[in-house]
Amino acid sequence: VTISFMGLDPASVVSTVEDVTKRHTCPAEVKETALTAFAKLSDRFAGAADGETAAKLHELVKAHGASHSLELQLRSCEYDALLNAVKGVASSKSNGEESKDDMLGVSGGGSSAVSGEVQAAAKEA
Repeated sequence: VTISFMGLDPASVVSTVEDVTKRHTCPAEVKETALTAFAKLSDRFAGAADGETAAKLHELVKAHGASHSLELQLRSCEYDALLNAVKGVASSKSNGEESKDDMLGVSGGGSSAVSGEVQAAAKEA
């Protein structure tokens, strides 16, 4: 018995997972798993995917930020912050309030850079 796996380009993998999550019958558990897959694929395809596919993955992660499911909202915000930290960009604050420390240990939010320690920790996660 021979098992072979065909090599798929990153765009087709992302498109397939996205198509599954857009179905009306897609349960919340599948959407949660797909959200995790999008975050993991962002890291996996960091060097292999084109800029459009990488941007699409980040948008798919952020898309659930306003979901009716609290679990999807939470995961979406956490993964968005993690992906931004890997890129070296601090998470932005949606409510406009200043805080002494946000979850990444930088104040001010927005487009400021995060520290090297935070960026290294995000890459390890």
